[in-house]
Amino acid sequence: MKVGIISYPMLFQRSGGLQIQIKNTISALRQKGVDASIFDPNIDVANDFDIFHLFSVANGNYKIAEYIDSINKPLVCSPLVPPYWDSFLGIKARLLERIVFPLCKYAIHTEYYQMEYCLKKAKALFALSENEKKSIVRGFCISESKIITVPNGVSDIFFGANDFLFREHYGIAKPYVLQVSSITPHKNPLATAKAARELGLEFVLVGHVSPHDRGYLDKVLDIGNVHYIGPLDNVDPLLSSAYAGAEVFCLPSVAEVSPLVTIEALASGTPVVMTRNNSMDSVSDNEFVFEVNPESIDDIRLAMGRFVGLNVDSHQCACSVKHLKWNNVADLILQVYGKVLS
Repeated sequence: MKVGIISYPMLFQRSGGLQIQIKNTISALRQKGVDASIFDPNIDVANDFDIFHLFSVANGNYKIAEYIDSINKPLVCSPLVPPYWDSFLGIKARLLERIVFPLCKYAIHTEYYQMEYCLKKAKALFALSENEKKSIVRGFCISESKIITVPNGVSDIFFGANDFLFREHYGIAKPYVLQVSSITPHKNPLATAKAARELGLEFVLVGHVSPHDRGYLDKVLDIGNVHYIGPLDNVDPLLSSAYAGAEVFCLPSVAEVSPLVTIEALASGTPVVMTRNNSMDSVSDNEFVFEVNPESIDDIRLAMGRFVGLNVDSHQCACSVKHLKWNNVADLILQVYGKVLS
């Protein structure tokens, strides 16, 4: 089986959860004996592939779906539909499309149309959670029968991680809160920094900052208890060590679909405080996860305080996501590929 993994052209010009998800999907499939690779339209011939797996229905990816459909190749899709899509928003978006398209002389479609096109052309859809599945069904009127829930996977490197490596390398001895994310207002590290300061904890921030968000990072650093590390590669032992050494991991984003970093933290034995605006249900009943209102510093601080000083059993914490190892996730993906091809 030859699988073409594909997404928008500039995807790998930065690093984040989606990029890691794609790389790990390819690696896990290859370990199963599947010939999976990122499709390069400048080199590869589309007809040489048996099936295509499209990641994200945004960023103009409907043109990719359009071309794959034109050559009669099967397409499956990991849509990554945000949690705010519901029936009411879907009705408004469809109405807007009917107004905009004729108004622009049938030359420009709305983003809703582009997302819907990908969802309809795919033979199967991989939702990261039951909540994302509901968003796809309600917002885009897609049949539940073509949607399979396949949660994000987590690499073995995070299980059994040791905090000594990170603390020694960066000279951080005091208890700290960790956030791993891009440095943007959407990810809300400023709130994490303020809540950590109120608890008397250091704040370690790991991630990439773009030039236009540099001013926002300065505001975070001005809080005074912040150690900005910069980006760390997902396979770097320093990253898993950073997770393991934290008192608590915090991600109070405005909204998230199914953030991989939260699973990585749990696998490293560290409890998680995360935004309640998410589509994640693979850890929804997890005793080591607490959801918060991202607009409330008090809410974030109180949630952090629940875990700090509790002497959380790191082994039990890691075991709570053991079923999400990439080996298990790859089996689910392969089952769907097989059904589509048959």
